[in-house]
Amino acid sequence: MTSLPELQSAVARQTALVVGCYSDWCPASSQSKPVFERVAAAHQHWACFAKVRTDESPDIAGVLSVTAIPSFYVFRTGRLLDTLRGSVPEARLIDWIRRNLRENAQQQHIA
Repeated sequence: MTSLPELQSAVARQTALVVGCYSDWCPASSQSKPVFERVAAAHQHWACFAKVRTDESPDIAGVLSVTAIPSFYVFRTGRLLDTLRGSVPEARLIDWIRRNLRENAQQQHIA
């Protein structure tokens, strides 16, 4: 994902969206990027996943108020639910996504 209109469209279009923000110069991002990619590939049934390189997309970084990289954002039905900052193990990322999507679905009586 490279532009703010692209992000806005994805947030509006997708029921569930998980965005991972990273930077090529950041060692923690280098560790987290493949973790995010594995989670995205294995859990496409949960949500749409998108990566944002903050150096190439400062407008997205600004709108999301990225204060640390890597950072992860989960959206459901157009609304930002939660943010997770920093490099995390794969299991924690999966649990965080699952918890946010499940809790929000239950609140909306979707689950």
